[in-house]
Amino acid sequence: WTRHQHHHHLPRARARGMPLPGMKPSYKEIAANVLEAKNCWLTLEEISRLAKNSGQIPCDSKAEAQLVSALYTDMCRKKELRTFKFKPSSDVFGLNVWPDEDPSRPNSYNEYLRSLPLPLREQARAEVSENGTELEPLREQAR
Repeated sequence: WTRHQHHHHLPRARARGMPLPGMKPSYKEIAANVLEAKNCWLTLEEISRLAKNSGQIPCDSKAEAQLVSALYTDMCRKKELRTFKFKPSSDVFGLNVWPDEDPSRPNSYNEYLRSLPLPLREQARAEVSENGTELEPLREQAR
């Protein structure tokens, strides 16, 4: 029974990520959607920027605080029940279902940008630009 229950866990979680019309997705779902869409490890700041710039969360610090608390609440759960996982070495979040190391998945947004063809790179860079957010500008990592 428990195995059967676990088996149903993933498709249901995925379906929940796509809210019904008129239903607002939770901050946890929004963060998961951002990670899934980019398919790369992201810092909290990048998840927040991507969610704001795509209109999924309001551009204010309250929304940001809620996103942060949704991630940390999840990280406090039992390991196997978490939606997210965190790599302290590089300060990035990913989905719990992802293996820690996967050569096909970028370990940072900068790595993701480098994997894109040039015309798409600017657009993707704009998606994490500081659109009136109160966050510190993204640290200039590996240029």
